[in-house]
Amino acid sequence: MPTDTRRSAPPQLLHTSCARTIAVSPLAPGALPTGGGRVVLHTVPEPHGTTEVWASLTPAEARRLAALLLHQADAADTGSAA
Repeated sequence: MPTDTRRSAPPQLLHTSCARTIAVSPLAPGALPTGGGRVVLHTVPEPHGTTEVWASLTPAEARRLAALLLHQADAADTGSAA
């Protein structure tokens, strides 16, 4: 299997008012197949959370998340690290 030698940019983070952190990055090395351009949306359960992973977004947070995802999608289409 080919190895992706691109250096991934650090994730862009969105901290929500519901105490969640959502990380948007171009690739999760080792976790997903390489190539083909991928965008990773990652959030982890908070200590006070349940087994479900969720985020409640304000309209402004939703727009910020959409902008981060679109930025990473454009980078994945062109093959450049964002």
